[in-house]
Amino acid sequence: MRVLIVDDHPIIIAACQALFADEAGFIVTGAADAASGLASFIAGPPEVCAIDINLPSVSGMELARQIFGRDAEARIVMFSVNDDPVFVATAIDIGVKGYVSKSLRFL
Repeated sequence: MRVLIVDDHPIIIAACQALFADEAGFIVTGAADAASGLASFIAGPPEVCAIDINLPSVSGMELARQIFGRDAEARIVMFSVNDDPVFVATAIDIGVKGYVSKSLRFL
């Protein structure tokens, strides 16, 4: 399974890659911004995209819209430290399949 992680924090990408490193059949690629995330998606569409909302230059929400413009069936999960219900609702309205909070207040 190909997984694309789009996050401007290299440690998040590295952690996701480490999480799946021993899982047979998983290929996890990372991108630090929306432009490289879209380029990675176009180069070899992943089965799942995990996109941070807060990206430099172009937001993760806009990246999700761009991806859906190319592939309406794309499977996208948004993840962010911002767990405001308005952001969650907006993401769901765009068409993402899920929203994961990176908030530490639940730990």
